[in-house]
Amino acid sequence: MHRAPTVSYRVVRSVRHLALVVLLWVIGLFALLLFGATQALSPIEMMAIGLGTTLCGATACWGWQRSSEGLLCWDGTHWHWDGFADESACNLVLRMDLQGLLLVTVAHPAGQLSWLWLSRNAADAQWRALRRAVVA
Repeated sequence: MHRAPTVSYRVVRSVRHLALVVLLWVIGLFALLLFGATQALSPIEMMAIGLGTTLCGATACWGWQRSSEGLLCWDGTHWHWDGFADESACNLVLRMDLQGLLLVTVAHPAGQLSWLWLSRNAADAQWRALRRAVVA
């Protein structure tokens, strides 16, 4: 059996992820307006629901802004993630495979854990090598 080739992959924030967050936030706000138009709610109740929806959307955008970026490397034997304090070997687990988008976790031996969205659009040239290394 052949090993997957070495690969380095620059992890960046996914614009698709942000677009999905904003789309769901806008849908939530429109649903709130529709709900408010069809129900007999007091202005205070509408403001409370609106504030909750706004806080949820803002928290999701804040989470996207804080999502990890860095260099993920496969040396043929081990994974390395420069988002940790030291770049010792770490364990990568595939959580979701959407062909052009992967959700993985990278676990450091000291117990740190990072969730990473890997997108084909970020580095199309290395995508096939990365997928081979992740699945191997």
